[in-house]
Amino acid sequence: MTLAMNFGRAINISLDNISFEIIYDGEPHQITTRNNEYVNLMMLIYDRFADEEFGDCRGMGKCGTCMVEILNAREKLASFDRNEATTLAKMDVNQQNIRLSCQLMIDKNLNGLQIRVL
Repeated sequence: MTLAMNFGRAINISLDNISFEIIYDGEPHQITTRNNEYVNLMMLIYDRFADEEFGDCRGMGKCGTCMVEILNAREKLASFDRNEATTLAKMDVNQQNIRLSCQLMIDKNLNGLQIRVL
């Protein structure tokens, strides 16, 4: 943990690495990142792997084009927000391990997970 200055105020910034596996197009990729390197998991996947059609709504949780499957979730990740729950219901998805990557923040909860891009 380190302190940085932001508009004259000290803020904590975690420099701890976060590691997980992304399976994209059938190929596993080991990812190492850290808090705040990307806004959310969707942006990381878009930046490193995906084509322009991935994440059409750019993180609003409305299009469903950034769906992922958490293959080895040890505990429940962050709760579903209204847009994500509605979007998944419209797509007839009701499995707790299927999520919209735009709604998953890059944080320690992703450490060690195996995530398949659908």
